[in-house]
Amino acid sequence: PQPVEPDHDLIDAEVATRPRTAPKPPRPSVMARFALARGYKADGDDRFFHSDGSWIGRANGTRFPWERRSAGGEVLRHYYPKEHCLEREPLQIEADVWALLDQKPDIYSFILVNPEGEPVEMTGVRLRALREGGEMTIHPATYRLVYDLHQ
Repeated sequence: PQPVEPDHDLIDAEVATRPRTAPKPPRPSVMARFALARGYKADGDDRFFHSDGSWIGRANGTRFPWERRSAGGEVLRHYYPKEHCLEREPLQIEADVWALLDQKPDIYSFILVNPEGEPVEMTGVRLRALREGGEMTIHPATYRLVYDLHQ
């Protein structure tokens, strides 16, 4: 018996055509939402200015990639933004990031989101208080094992 060829007209008629929905505009980053919610105005993608003269901008070559500076240029706060809700799931970060925040809690902060998706600042002071009060636990998540061949 010869193979039966499919009826292409029948197959084509069965393909469902859905109207294309317009793509949603990209959601602003958690850092942009944080700055705008605090009265800063965007100046390009990497900087936000406040009427008091302070500004938030990208930092170069640092573990905390954003910083807030006074009108005079003094660094007031270093920010580590992450689109992450600590109330919903644990946050895994590098040990050196936690060490900076733990050593200088007054000037280091995480910018995370609450369960509603709104940006929230979790200062080092607040995170240390949560840890010391037993509301947050720090677990070592990864270790780096290095075998020294010269020993």
